[in-house]
Amino acid sequence: MTRSSTHGAAVAVDIGGTFTDLVAYESATNSLRVTKVLTDVADRARGVAHVIGASGVPADQLRGEFIHGTTAATNAVIEGTTARTALITTQGFRDALELMRGDRPLPVYDVNWLKPDPLIPRRLRFEVSERLAADGTVVQPLDEDQLRELLRSDQFDEVQAVAVCFLHSFLDGRHERRAAEIIAEERPGVPVSISCEVDPEVREYERTSTVTLDAMLKPMMSSYLRRLERTLEALDAEVLVMLANAGVLSIRAAVERPLLTLHSGPAGGVVGAATLGRILGRSNLITADMGGTSFDVCAIVDGRPRFRNEGHIRWGIPFRMGLVDVGTIGAGGGTIGWIDDGGLLRVGPRSAGADPGPACYGRGGTEPTVTDAFSVLGYLGSGHLAGGEIELHPELARDAIAGLAARVGRSREYVADGMLQIAIAHMAGEIRKNSIERGDDPREFSLFSFGGAGAMVASLLARMLGMREVIVPPFAGAFSALGMLGAELRCQVRRTLYGRLDQLDPPAVEAAFREAEAAVLREFPNPRDDVRLDREMSLRYVGQRHELHVPLTGGRASVEVFDRARLDFDRLHRVTFEHDRPADPVELRGIAVTATVVRPVPALRHAGAGSVSASLRERRQVLLTGEASATEVPVYDRVSIAAGLTVDGPAILESADATVVVYPAQSAVVHETGSLLITELASS
Repeated sequence: MTRSSTHGAAVAVDIGGTFTDLVAYESATNSLRVTKVLTDVADRARGVAHVIGASGVPADQLRGEFIHGTTAATNAVIEGTTARTALITTQGFRDALELMRGDRPLPVYDVNWLKPDPLIPRRLRFEVSERLAADGTVVQPLDEDQLRELLRSDQFDEVQAVAVCFLHSFLDGRHERRAAEIIAEERPGVPVSISCEVDPEVREYERTSTVTLDAMLKPMMSSYLRRLERTLEALDAEVLVMLANAGVLSIRAAVERPLLTLHSGPAGGVVGAATLGRILGRSNLITADMGGTSFDVCAIVDGRPRFRNEGHIRWGIPFRMGLVDVGTIGAGGGTIGWIDDGGLLRVGPRSAGADPGPACYGRGGTEPTVTDAFSVLGYLGSGHLAGGEIELHPELARDAIAGLAARVGRSREYVADGMLQIAIAHMAGEIRKNSIERGDDPREFSLFSFGGAGAMVASLLARMLGMREVIVPPFAGAFSALGMLGAELRCQVRRTLYGRLDQLDPPAVEAAFREAEAAVLREFPNPRDDVRLDREMSLRYVGQRHELHVPLTGGRASVEVFDRARLDFDRLHRVTFEHDRPADPVELRGIAVTATVVRPVPALRHAGAGSVSASLRERRQVLLTGEASATEVPVYDRVSIAAGLTVDGPAILESADATVVVYPAQSAVVHETGSLLITELASS
């Protein structure tokens, strides 16, 4: 599937809400080139062409792999710009999307809470006569004439995509596949998603919601990715798309299963953090990605990112697939500060985005943002950001915050400091939610900070949470793109399979695994001999509602393999829920096969050779967050400081893509990879 990149650079482009980042890696010379431009919100494919041109990398060198990470699917769902989609389902199940589940968000007794609107309005949800029994046998054949009549009706003239979800189709998809054939005949060109391929697992509502989202995204993502492919035709590069499961696949696969790109934005940085963590000898990390729009958190435990098998676009509307377990809040550099009706200072979640952006960017923004607060306090100078892409205007930042200052009757510096402290409190809360609430003690983790704005507050976050160390990687402002370069090719196929674990028929289970392995290998367009296949069982104690996913070891399905899976399940249940029930029977609810292909990882070597004193750029008056008055802080050129040297705080270390702040009573050691390792100084 992937061609060798020895004849050209491997390139990754990450499109965020504010910036588009490019990292080009030439393995022959072990050189990296990083470029950062403002995101083209109107046409992200055009923005890719822009960042390639801005990189200055000759076209004849861009002939290796091209990895693309995009928030297009996530933004389409959030902004409500997905396709007008129809749902076709079994007679009597039209309202599954409306009924949802019976649970409620906290606080559960909020009388003002309203369920979210269903993904598809009732007028575009249709029923046809067909029925499978719970064991997969046909109770009523698909009424093809009824389906054709429905598709020929005026109701379908406005439909841009179709989702098909029939009862129990995860056991036998013949009715759904035939329905897809008929839709293609009657409504040629209208994309179709069928649940037996998108989400072949039990639980009717979750399956319906998942296949619906896949269909809703198909027209937009197909158009976007095809335009991207045309944009890159001249490069003769193998184009791969970053997925939410921290893997990459071909454009063809992403077009067929656009759901896999939903919430994929933070995955590249998590992959890169896990990789660099192994090099640094840090197996427990909490990643903190503070970009222009959002703040994303993920725990890496024992060297592996935490995954989950269900996400939500908002409360009560789930989608099922494997994805990196990332928590996100609106706390980026572009997040806007405001005063509520009670006169209290608030920050977020609304963002200035790339257009117009923070006021200090000089692009027409007037609302005060977190980046403007950094500027007012002196964290940012009067130079440029993003490698010269943006000229900073500190006076515009002061003007933007002046309005808030007048309303609360305090100085601009006081309000800017308050904005940062509020934003940091929100970030700390999100880290606690993704660590303590999941049974992890953040004091046993290092905080891995990246994103253009993250390293300015990371050390304060770590101090607030009692974390032992902050790691700021090289190229922190474009680290998600850098991480994509080492992402594995990855695809997963899940199948529903029932039975008590101690009563399973090993040959039948082995046959199911073999079928799933054949299916997952078909996701790769060309045969490969370097694919690793990993098996997994979804297990639960009899009577439980949800399952745990247990990796299998030991080869072919056998009684011995099942016994080992039982022990592993008890152990995983104990770790997850702090108790287990070894005397209770366990049942199988499904299987999964994951195919991965390991790809080469760029070798990071710090090129700086100067002393700390020789790397001094200036001394700047900075009001450090939480301090009573401004302090003169030395500002260093980060990339010129030699590996092995230590910078004591307070200090600011600048590079083209990010700014790092080392606070008083802290020190930063430059690692040979270019990473900064920031720790608290021992008290005397």
